[in-house]
Amino acid sequence: MFQPKAAREAACRGSMGSNRRNTHYMVLWANSIGAGVSELTDDPKVDRLTRQRLAAEEGAKALEEIAKRAADVLANMARLRELRLAKEAQEIRAEISAGNQPKPKPKKRFR
Repeated sequence: MFQPKAAREAACRGSMGSNRRNTHYMVLWANSIGAGVSELTDDPKVDRLTRQRLAAEEGAKALEEIAKRAADVLANMARLRELRLAKEAQEIRAEISAGNQPKPKPKKRFR
């Protein structure tokens, strides 16, 4: 439905005047970050503090998970380094043992 620009602006100004209008959006957003509907109150400050507390808890969990993944990566890198060094040592031993063998004499060519 087409609305004149003045009507749209008036509707926007009217919706900005109330703090508790369109609270269903706040509830949906709060649910997406983990706040239950029962945790929301009529006080916007309490709601904001609850969301901040839940966001801080989620952040701490995320940091712990990142630290665990980093430790796993470092452990895997150490394991692979050990395998690589063992392989290189084996190759060097093989070269040394091959170097101690007498070299075959080149065949003489007749002209």
